[in-house]
Amino acid sequence: MNLQDSHRRAQNAFSSLEEVLETLHPGQGERLARLLRDRFLTPAAVFEADSDVLEQLGLSARDALFLRLVPALARYTGRESFGKSPRLDTAERAGAFLETRFIGKRLEQFYLLCLDSNLRLIQSILLERGTTDRAPFYPRHVLREAVRTHAAYLIVSHNHPNNSIVPSNVDVSCTVELLDALAPLSVALIDHLIVADKTIVSLRALGKPAPMYWNHPPHRCAASDRWLAGIADWHWEIR
Repeated sequence: MNLQDSHRRAQNAFSSLEEVLETLHPGQGERLARLLRDRFLTPAAVFEADSDVLEQLGLSARDALFLRLVPALARYTGRESFGKSPRLDTAERAGAFLETRFIGKRLEQFYLLCLDSNLRLIQSILLERGTTDRAPFYPRHVLREAVRTHAAYLIVSHNHPNNSIVPSNVDVSCTVELLDALAPLSVALIDHLIVADKTIVSLRALGKPAPMYWNHPPHRCAASDRWLAGIADWHWEIR
C-alpha cells in the first residue's frame, strides 16, 4: 500500500468518525472530527486514546467511553456476520474473517484458526499479544490447541499495525518452526496470513518459506492445493 492510499483511507475513516460525532453532538461533528484529525494520525489512535486526552479536546467522558467501545463492537459484529462455524476454505474468505479480528488493533497479535476436515472453523484463538512491531510466537502453544480442538487443518495469522505487506525474517522463521513441529501430528498448516489494514498477505503464495517446506507432508494436501489455486496474487485487498 502506498502513502497516497493510506492517506485516502485515513480520510475516509475520519469522515465516518465525523458522522458518529455528529450523532452524539448535532452541529458539532465536523469541528470535533477536525480537532481529532489534527491530534491523531488515524481513527484507530482515537479509539485507543486515554479519556483525559479526548476530554482535553472537548469530548465528554461519556463520548470517550463510547469511542473506546467502537472497535470492539465492530470486531463483534464482523465476527457474527460469518456465523458460528464458517467454512474458511479459501484465502479470500479466511482473510476477510481474520480482518475482523484485528479492527482497531494498534499492537501485533497472533491468532490461530482451528479447522475441521471440511475446513469449517472449530475455534478462533488469540495466541499472543505483542508490541507495535512484533508479537511472541511459541509453536508449543499451537500444538496444544491443535490437539485440544482435534483440528485437521490450521491457519495462523498476525497483523502488521504499520500496514507493511512485507513479511519479516521472523515471520518466515516462525512459520518454518511451526511447519516442522506440526508434521508429527499429521496436522496441516494451510497458510500464514498477515493482515495489514485491508490488505491480506499469504506467505504460502509468496513462497516464504520456500515451497520445499510447504510441500512436505502433511502440509501439501488436496485442501492446500485448492487453497493455492484460488489465490491470484500473494497479496490482495478485502472488498
